[in-house]
Amino acid sequence: MKDIIIIGAGPAGNIVAEKTAEAGLDVLVLDWRQIIGDKLCTGIIGKECLDKFPPREEDIFHEVKSATLISPNNKTYRITRSNTQAAILNRVSYIQSFANKAKKYGAKYDLEHRVTEIKQNTDHISIKAKYKEVLKTYKCKLLIISSGFNTPLLRMVGIETHNNKSLMGSQIEVEVEKPLETQVYFGKEISPGSFGWLVPLSKSRALLGVISKEKTQENIKYFLNKLINEGKILDLNYNIKSWGIPISPINKTYKNRILITGDAAGLTKPTTGGGIYYSLLSGQLAAKTSIEAIKSNNLSENKLKEYQSAWKNIFGKEISISHYSRLFFETLNDEQIEKIISLGFEFQKELINESDFSFDWHSKVILKAFKIKKMRESLMKLVPIIPSILLKK
Repeated sequence: MKDIIIIGAGPAGNIVAEKTAEAGLDVLVLDWRQIIGDKLCTGIIGKECLDKFPPREEDIFHEVKSATLISPNNKTYRITRSNTQAAILNRVSYIQSFANKAKKYGAKYDLEHRVTEIKQNTDHISIKAKYKEVLKTYKCKLLIISSGFNTPLLRMVGIETHNNKSLMGSQIEVEVEKPLETQVYFGKEISPGSFGWLVPLSKSRALLGVISKEKTQENIKYFLNKLINEGKILDLNYNIKSWGIPISPINKTYKNRILITGDAAGLTKPTTGGGIYYSLLSGQLAAKTSIEAIKSNNLSENKLKEYQSAWKNIFGKEISISHYSRLFFETLNDEQIEKIISLGFEFQKELINESDFSFDWHSKVILKAFKIKKMRESLMKLVPIIPSILLKK
């Protein structure tokens, strides 16, 4: 019997495997994919994530110091910082680097194994997984579910799923006419209630994408044609890919002998849908709780709930404020978005200084917008109904 079985070899699952194997535990990772880290994602991480979980130099496509916002009326607003704010990564290689460390410490990986059954017993968890036509059975003391958004494994263990608390993302890798910097686009034709992006990978390649609560296929086609007509990208045959993104945590991320991490737990940034950093943080916290639980032979809910308390303490409030900010933004029409972007740049010096701005933590800037008296008054005239959490002093 294994000490820990982790289902899902993404950022959360791999860092749990790395840290628990390093602590001397017997660890197995199961994943249905053939290639570790092969998931639709823009691959952007912020400065804090770069510092805490540094990628290899060869995994960095592009560092970000500036970005251009394009409003619904096609006006451009440029944000520039003196230091690197984020980096665009080769996501597959970056996520594989954590798996390689886990393997070095003794963790085992069974890829192309799709879990079909999870049974909770008094003294262990039993798992059935299908590899090609072979059905295998595993046992473990503790199960970590890190298998991504809307995973059916939560239903297998009797934990609620995300229901409608999610977004849909669509993305294409495109060829660009000339080198560019990160661009963020707003407007209902591109992405109702959200935004689209054009993110450089190299001098000639970029990722074009949108996220929204609505179906995104038609929006990304409109966006693609718009940028082709503007001469920003080449008119070629592109393959559109889509994926789901949680924007709110599930209520309970633990159970007897079970922890849930990363996207499976809904631990992403609701404002942007970014999940790599919060997945890595939640994986670290789950690893700490797991090591303590295994070594003390206490795998009860009462012990494992320490994991949920830990992640709530670090980014629970951040997720809550960002979630309400997203709900607020989704109510705006293009005219209101246009005015809010203009207002933000009018108060840019007060709103976004070097110490306050963070790619990974958005709540400080969001709340500051409602604390600057003139900006608060302008926002309340523009949008009379604002969530109370954003108005707290």
